[in-house]
Amino acid sequence: MPSKSRLLFSIGSIVAIAVIFVGGYLLWNHIQSKNKQPQKMNLTSSTSSSSNKDKTSSTGSTAGTFTENSQNNSQLNTAQSSNSSSSGSTNSQNSPSPSDSTSSAQAAQLLNPSTFAQYNKYVNATSAMYINLLSGTGTELTSGHEAAVYYKGWLTNGKLFDESQEKNGQMQPLDFTLGAHQVIPGWEEGMDGMKVGGVRLLIIPPSLGYGAAGQGPIPGNSVLIFQVQLAAVQ
Repeated sequence: MPSKSRLLFSIGSIVAIAVIFVGGYLLWNHIQSKNKQPQKMNLTSSTSSSSNKDKTSSTGSTAGTFTENSQNNSQLNTAQSSNSSSSGSTNSQNSPSPSDSTSSAQAAQLLNPSTFAQYNKYVNATSAMYINLLSGTGTELTSGHEAAVYYKGWLTNGKLFDESQEKNGQMQPLDFTLGAHQVIPGWEEGMDGMKVGGVRLLIIPPSLGYGAAGQGPIPGNSVLIFQVQLAAVQ
């Protein structure tokens, strides 16, 4: 083979190897990035497996908003139907489509603590999971931004172990900066990408919660269930 042909052949071989290497590296990065994302759970499978800071007061049944009754005791209401009007963080012009949020019946079942034992199957999971109860229409929460959140947290036995606190008759949001490791990793994963006004049910395995040691009323190796409402982003 002439020397010029050998040179061209060598250059072509080097280019081909470089393309294969770069392509493989980009594919590996894509897979790693995908594995770090929280998993959006399928509503049909999750509901059928059992036996089946917009701080606001509302008289409707807006998903996840805190309402104050005559005794000044606050509670979380279940999700409203997406085609209903709301006096909370969404309105009739900005209501999410049915594919973005659950119906009242679905949300009521998903928020029933007696069904939470089904999530024990995720005890060895390595990623946070979530179900959208209501999709927000406001600012998106991304790393480095401060979030204000209303929340409730349960164990899989249905025991409520923590919730937003009330002061002077008003619920107090929890503030944290996403990505600053101020909350458990499951919150960091599960709330990334939420928009203000959104409500999610988070299912957090021990590896992204309090691990084998547990903390306070939370036993070791506990799967945690949270209802979180993103009230504000700064």
